[in-house]
Amino acid sequence: MNIEKSYQLYQRRPVWIALSQFYLDTELDDLQLLDILKVIYESPYSIDEVKKIDFFEVYPVLKFNTYDPAGEWEGFDEDWLIDKIEKKIIGDKIFSRKLSGLRYWWAKKFTKDYWQKLDRYWNKLDQFRNKIDNDI
Repeated sequence: MNIEKSYQLYQRRPVWIALSQFYLDTELDDLQLLDILKVIYESPYSIDEVKKIDFFEVYPVLKFNTYDPAGEWEGFDEDWLIDKIEKKIIGDKIFSRKLSGLRYWWAKKFTKDYWQKLDRYWNKLDQFRNKIDNDI
């Protein structure tokens, strides 16, 4: 793996950890969603890019927790999570990406409401940012 790819993966780590909360066996409240939004905002990625990161990188690794009636609810071990996602990305093939897409409809059941709220918060943040830029 080249240095640029390694750096890109390194930059994704906080996003992976934040998005992993979507797949805990617990309901996230607005404060937790705002914490996730803060991580996204501080990342070099747009909200749409982060959705793809969730779709192709986080969900395929953590989908097992959505099937388990007594799944993890406190939080995933960060080192374990990073290791699993990096190994998945490095070994990812086009076929497995398509297969993940076929299974993602199940994850949407768990993440749809979260993404709708995050989109609303993101839009409000953009409006606020634009207002500040115009006032300066």
